[in-house]
Amino acid sequence: MKEFSITNLSSKTQRSVTTRLIHLFLALLIVIQLALSLVMTAPSGAQAGDQWFELHEKFGLAALAALLIFWVWSLLRNKEVKAVELFPYFSAARMAAVYADFKDVTKHALQLNMPDKSEQPFANAVHGLGIIIASVMAASGASGYFLKIGFMLGVHEVVSKLMWAYLIGHVFAAILHQLRGDAILSRMFFIKK
Repeated sequence: MKEFSITNLSSKTQRSVTTRLIHLFLALLIVIQLALSLVMTAPSGAQAGDQWFELHEKFGLAALAALLIFWVWSLLRNKEVKAVELFPYFSAARMAAVYADFKDVTKHALQLNMPDKSEQPFANAVHGLGIIIASVMAASGASGYFLKIGFMLGVHEVVSKLMWAYLIGHVFAAILHQLRGDAILSRMFFIKK
C-alpha cells in the first residue's frame, strides 16, 4: 500500500463541471436556508409557520436532494478528491497528514502568507466537515418534516449554528485565497479570465 503523505498529493485538483455545479447549488441552497431562518416564524403549538417557514421547508427538501446527489457523485467520480480524503477520520495515516497540513497552514496564516495548498488534506477534511454538517442539518430537518420527530428539529436548530460558523469560515478562507491570487472563486464559479 502506498504511504500517504502530503507530498504525494497534487496541489491543484481539477474539479469537474458536475462537481462545481453541485457545489454551486449546495452553496446557494444553504445560503438561502440560513437567510430564511433569520426571517421565518416556525410553528408553535397550534400556530402554523409563516410563508418564510414554508419556503424554508421547500428549499430544505431541495438541499436534501442536492446532498443526496453529492453523496452519489462522490462515490462515482474519478480523478477528483475521493470520499476517503473528505472523511479521513478512520485512518491514522490520513489524520496524521491532516494534522501536518493543518500545522503548515497555521504557520503560514500566522505570517499572513497563505500556502498554495487549497486541495491538501486539511482543506479536504474541512470540506468533508461541511458536507457532514449540511447532511445532518438536512436529515434532521427532513425527519421533522416527514416524520414529525420533534427531537430531530432540536438537532436541526443546534446544527444550524455550526453551519453558520462553517459558512462564515469557508467564505473567509475563499476570499483570502482569492486575494492571494489563487483565482479560487473564478474556478469555482466558472469565471474566465
